[in-house]
Amino acid sequence: MDNDAKLIDSAEIEELQDRIEALESDQAMDAGVLDGYLTAQALNPLKPEDDDVLPFIFSDSGDPAALPNDDRLLELLKLRAREIRSALNAGAGLDPVIFPLVDENDEEILDGDGIEAVVPWCAGFMMGVQQWPDGPGSAAAHCSPHGGRGR
Repeated sequence: MDNDAKLIDSAEIEELQDRIEALESDQAMDAGVLDGYLTAQALNPLKPEDDDVLPFIFSDSGDPAALPNDDRLLELLKLRAREIRSALNAGAGLDPVIFPLVDENDEEILDGDGIEAVVPWCAGFMMGVQQWPDGPGSAAAHCSPHGGRGR
């Protein structure tokens, strides 16, 4: 990983989630969803800039006016996006933000049902993959039967 790509620690992930929750927005992604979304954007062949990506974290339509007036929150988002890009570019793998599922007793679910904990990350990733579906060389074009790796 690049030396300038500071790792975001678990306390900062919790801070990120707390700051998102404090917005009381029904459109803002939680930390697990946005982590999948940022990963898809890091893999996007169109290489969108943070300024194009971040508004969609707070608004379904990507309205830049929806960006919160919280410099620390935006700093944490950019830090995580940089960390994801660095890890992927280095081929070092990725440690995704996945919150464990808990039962009614607040105990972590460790059996097969616990796999559902990845659903938010996957949903965010799919939102990101579909964000720019018509661009040249986009992920959607590569997956279509008529795109890059079709028949």
